[in-house]
Amino acid sequence: MFAWDKEKNNVSKRQITVAHIVDTRNGPKYLKDQADIDNRIANVASKQMRGRIMALLPKALVEIGLRECRETIAGRSEASVSSNRAAMVRDFNSMGVTVSMLSKYLGHSVDECTSDDLVDLFGVSNAIRQGAKIKNYFEGAIQLEPSTTSLKNIKKEQ
Repeated sequence: MFAWDKEKNNVSKRQITVAHIVDTRNGPKYLKDQADIDNRIANVASKQMRGRIMALLPKALVEIGLRECRETIAGRSEASVSSNRAAMVRDFNSMGVTVSMLSKYLGHSVDECTSDDLVDLFGVSNAIRQGAKIKNYFEGAIQLEPSTTSLKNIKKEQ
């Protein structure tokens, strides 16, 4: 796998080996069907190619792209920062993360959250929902299963 920047004549190479195994909740599953193997190889190859391209991009350009992504996520919501802040606190409370833990993570009070802080917390929340450990982000947290809240529960909390 390689990417080549012809303008600066830089090359980024990486040799990859793809195991015909997929990790599942019940342990590793060996792939036998050729279509499954092809999909696995394409998946790994696309990630590696993206990595090679990112290795060649100037770091300033990557920073600009990340800033644009943050602005897009922050500006996506029509709701006010205070209502988004309250919703984020409820979301983290349902996962066992307290306001004091959020404040320690942010380095300031939750009441002082900016839209950038909310974007960061949104990313942490998504990571936890996708399987990341809460203790990787918050000290002293007890791992709870993320639950959905109904409108009845939200009204009771208020």
